[in-house]
Amino acid sequence: GTLSVSRSSRLPPTLRARARAQRLIAMTDYERVPVYKARRPGSSSEAAAWRKYTHPLIFRHKGTPTHVEFSPVAPHDFCVASSLQVDIFSSRSNAVYRTLTRFKDTVCCTAYRHDGKMLAASDERGVTQLFDLGSRAVMRTMRGHTKAVRAVRFSPDGGRLYTGSDDMLVSCWDVAAEETVRTFEGHTDVVRCLRVSGAAGEHTGAHRLVLSGSYDHTVQLWDVSAPRPVMTVRMGEPVEDCVLLAGGGMVAVASGNSISICDLLSGGKVLQSVVAHSKTVSCLHADGSGHLYSGGLDRFVKVHDLARYQVLGSLRYEAPVLGVALSPTRSHLVAALANSTICVRRQRAAAARADMPSASSEADPTARPLG
Repeated sequence: GTLSVSRSSRLPPTLRARARAQRLIAMTDYERVPVYKARRPGSSSEAAAWRKYTHPLIFRHKGTPTHVEFSPVAPHDFCVASSLQVDIFSSRSNAVYRTLTRFKDTVCCTAYRHDGKMLAASDERGVTQLFDLGSRAVMRTMRGHTKAVRAVRFSPDGGRLYTGSDDMLVSCWDVAAEETVRTFEGHTDVVRCLRVSGAAGEHTGAHRLVLSGSYDHTVQLWDVSAPRPVMTVRMGEPVEDCVLLAGGGMVAVASGNSISICDLLSGGKVLQSVVAHSKTVSCLHADGSGHLYSGGLDRFVKVHDLARYQVLGSLRYEAPVLGVALSPTRSHLVAALANSTICVRRQRAAAARADMPSASSEADPTARPLG
């Protein structure tokens, strides 16, 4: 074989000695480069909060999920509306243990009664059914809307049911009598969301106000005893969702890719507008302790600190987010996605117990339940 001869060995002896001297000088000038371990982004408390949640569980459905909601009663199971059915998931096993299928069209929205024993579900035909979750029997059927019912809410005592529809009407129903008590007219486009005020922490039926958001760029405030709105808040784009914040004096409104915080006690004055999404904000959820969760068509769920109007963190999903809900104990974060799946993130047991709000203490503004 042939011998490989290095380039330096072919040099004359004088040049070889000079090259060796230069290498020795370079070695004496060598300095060790310090290496530092990169810190995780965000503050330590926020990063720790993110790490409390386990890897996501993905569940595929027959159709696109249209709504997700948690039961207000322990163990806080959650329901998912999709296609012609509503699936009830166990919060302990994350598995479906009951399915409601008595629908003739796509289910649009669901709402639990305050005791968790009854579920209202509306569909594209404009029909709203009330189910006994123990027997799965249909207890009441509300017919009156001519188009799809997109929003359903119970009154705090469960005696009234409010529905918002594509026929631009908001209706109040007497659950026992199965008939319309009052119809609220004022929107000029489809009604997308509803919220009902009530006594904080109590279900005494002492509710007086109903909030509705519409594609006519307005949020309207209704007195339950009057057919016309007592206040109209105008937004720059169609309203996708709204949520009453702790105390009931302020409301967060999702309109376009922004979230506006409005003071109802000041005539609907916009206190702050937050633009954290690059596409339309499709859903909102307030956890009652100063944090607001928003889901958008940009595939992100973001968590906002309402005290500072800052984004604490975000989660990216595989598809646009159509719905988001957080369990009352903050143990589960569920997102409904446009690719016919739901994503369930579960908090570790020890962390969930530590984050549970105390009934006798005020919410800690430094606690950040991210997920």
